[in-house]
Amino acid sequence: MVSISAVKNKLPERNREILLVNNQDEQDIIKHILKVHNEFSSDYDNITEYFDTGDIYTTCERIWNFLKHNLKYDAESVHDQTVRSPARILDQNNPVDCKHFSLMIAGILAAIQRKKPTTWNWSYRFASYNNDKAPAHVFVVVNTNQGEIWIDPVLNEFNEDKKPNYWQDRKPMALYKLSGPNDSPTTPANNTQVVNKQAAISNFLVWVNLNLFNIKTFLQNNPDIVNTEIKQYFAANNFPFETLINLLQ
Repeated sequence: MVSISAVKNKLPERNREILLVNNQDEQDIIKHILKVHNEFSSDYDNITEYFDTGDIYTTCERIWNFLKHNLKYDAESVHDQTVRSPARILDQNNPVDCKHFSLMIAGILAAIQRKKPTTWNWSYRFASYNNDKAPAHVFVVVNTNQGEIWIDPVLNEFNEDKKPNYWQDRKPMALYKLSGPNDSPTTPANNTQVVNKQAAISNFLVWVNLNLFNIKTFLQNNPDIVNTEIKQYFAANNFPFETLINLLQ
């Protein structure tokens, strides 16, 4: 197993911790996790070599072992919720919460996917183990052709499926800079506005992911709209419709 010092030496020195003082609502915490995932995504590109075995099951197991045996778990209180940069997560002087475990796991998996095509996908699973539907725990699930792989270093065993009573799977929508002729569209002589359709779709997906103006709830309740007009629009603009479907699950 790779040493924690070797991994830390590959990370930028961004030892940041963000205290969510005014964001104790569960949905606010979820939004901050997804935001921080994107903010520090490039950091994880530097460390995939230590975890990617070429096989998703053993890759997940290697990530789980690294976190389980190098970091001390201590659940944060409801009044002291934080999200962290990867360098801060690996600071052994500070115990980690399930949020920090999950950010590190998802960050590594997303970085692997940026480097090569994969047949698997992953998501954050926000879970509740009591009768309250509000999530109180988060871990990472990988979906493969053989089924799910659960990565939760809070538990005693790798791929231990301690099934929650309620859960929701979420994945951050990355904001991509689109290169090419449409980056800076010009306005024709007749003053007709030219729209960058791919950028419009990307921003629409961000709105869905964050459920702004309840748009995700609306689409979930109106599948006919999703499977007709929106599907046709995605196809006409060469954008993967499955991206939207994954957000609505």
